[in-house]
Amino acid sequence: MLAVMQSDSVQRGRGPCAVAIDRDRRRDAGFSLLELVVVMAIGIGLMTVALPNLMRAKIRAEMLSHVKMVHQAMVVSRIGAIQRGAPVAMSLEEISDNGGGVLFAWQDSNGNEQEDAGEPRIGEWQVRPQYRIAQEPANPLYRLGGAASRRGVVFLPSGVGLVAEGGTMGIGQGGVVITDLKGNQLLLLVQAGTGTVVQAMWDPDVGDWDFKSTRHWRY
Repeated sequence: MLAVMQSDSVQRGRGPCAVAIDRDRRRDAGFSLLELVVVMAIGIGLMTVALPNLMRAKIRAEMLSHVKMVHQAMVVSRIGAIQRGAPVAMSLEEISDNGGGVLFAWQDSNGNEQEDAGEPRIGEWQVRPQYRIAQEPANPLYRLGGAASRRGVVFLPSGVGLVAEGGTMGIGQGGVVITDLKGNQLLLLVQAGTGTVVQAMWDPDVGDWDFKSTRHWRY
C-alpha cells in the first residue's frame, strides 16, 4: 500500500512539463501521415526516372552479352585449331531466321567441313529466341562443304581461315549480324587472314555501319 501511494505521489509530482515532454516523445516516435505521403511521393518520382533507365541498360547489356558470346565462339574456334593442329569449323546452320538456335564448333579432322562421328566438339553456344543471327549481305559467310544452306567459318592450324563466300583461304572477310527484338543490330566482321573480329553497330540515321561507337540504340 505504501508503494502504491509513493508511485501515485511521484506521478502527481511530475507536473505539466513532464507530461508535455512525454507527449512530444510519443509524437517523435513515428511518422505523421503527411511525412509518409511525402516519402511515398519521392519514391514514386525516383522510380519513374529510374525504371526506364534500368530497362534501357538491360536491353543494352543483354544484346552486348550475345555479341560477346558470338565473338568468343569465333576466337575459341581459331585457338582450338592452333592448339589441336587440326582444322576447326564453326557452323551457323542451326540458327533460325526467327531467332534462337545453337552455334557449335568441331574439330574437322577429315577436312570435309561436316561434323562426322568421332570428331570432337570444341564448344556450343546457345542463342536465346529473342536474338537472330544471320550473315551480313555485303560480306556473306563461307559455304561449308559448298552447300548454300550451310554457312560458317573454318580455321586452319596456322590460324588463317575460310570466312568469306569466295572460299579463298586467308583472303576476304565474313560478316555476322546479331539483331534483337527492338531492331538493334551489331555486326561482327571476321578477317580471314588474321582471325581478327571487328565490331560495328547499325546507324539507322545514316543507313550504314558505325565502326567507332555503339550509341545507336532503339528502346
